[in-house]
Amino acid sequence: GGRAGGIPEIVQPGLNGELITPGDTAALTRELNKLLDSADLRQRYGQAGRQWVEQHFSIDAMVEGNLAVYRRAIQRTA
Repeated sequence: GGRAGGIPEIVQPGLNGELITPGDTAALTRELNKLLDSADLRQRYGQAGRQWVEQHFSIDAMVEGNLAVYRRAIQRTA
């Protein structure tokens, strides 16, 4: 089966979180315990997650993406 919703677009395993296969309770328990045991890991994942979202989903990033699409469309018709 697939991963949950749109989360895989944001979560980068080992960088800002972990992706668990739905129904894999052993893996979920293991990863949750790792987070509960490490304030450093929680902080690192939190900061990396925020940075990744700002880079990829900020207004500026989305505007740049749209501009790139428009530029390609204009070049094809020119």
